Amino acid sequence: MVDTSPFILFFCGALFYLLVYVEDILLTGSNSELLHRLITLLSSEFKLQDLGTVHYFLGIKVITTSMDILLSQQKYAIDIIR
Repeated sequence: MVDTSPFILFFCGALFYLLVYVEDILLTGSNSELLHRLITLLSSEFKLQDLGTVHYFLGIKVITTSMDILLSQQKYAIDIIR
């Protein structure tokens, strides 16, 4: 099985990820200036709305730190210790 929804772009030494699921899109990259230019370019072709920093994407909690991006589905975990 192949998932065709993530797209990866390596451009000018920067790495960008575009994740697509139906009409939900997440775009991130390692260079904020080039990322903004890419969003502007995509906005000229498609109707986009920038919702700012991601906190949730498809039910996955996204926690950003200065060094990492952490993904959590803790809210779906069953508490088996009572």
